[in-house]
Amino acid sequence: MYLPKSKYKKAKHTTGDEYVFLSDQKPYTGFYFETYENRFFTGKEPSSKSVELVSSRGDEPPVVIKFTPDIIIPTSDDRIRGSYIRYFLKDTRTSRIIEVQKTKYYELTEKTYIHGTSLNWILKGPAENITVKDYTYEGAINKNIKSVKNKENILPGLKDYIKDYKEFVE
Repeated sequence: MYLPKSKYKKAKHTTGDEYVFLSDQKPYTGFYFETYENRFFTGKEPSSKSVELVSSRGDEPPVVIKFTPDIIIPTSDDRIRGSYIRYFLKDTRTSRIIEVQKTKYYELTEKTYIHGTSLNWILKGPAENITVKDYTYEGAINKNIKSVKNKENILPGLKDYIKDYKEFVE
């Protein structure tokens, strides 16, 4: 068995009460590692000698969080405050960018191949810049554009993902 390092987690050790061999259900004591598919194998890293393990507690397998976008709508509290935090993720294997809820953001950024960033999104207008007596008041659109540009070095491609900088602005 071969897996790149990004496809499995650092090895842990069990004393024999957590995992059993999949084949005969006998308890396993020693090092084991978890793959990106939430499967467990013997050893410190994948090898031809790695044997699959299962939980001895009869636990159901963990829920796998899928890399899918969420529908994001600012709350009434966000609108009163005038801004809210948006969370974006990028799968470095595919360069796909999505927007997600805060909980999914923190769960998925634990994976080595997913990078994320958050940005402050302005909701209160004016949307466009306004000039009064030679002074320009910056509008929400400009502020949102600057916010995205500041995060572009952390999450390349974010400026191409966001199409509407006036989105949700009142």
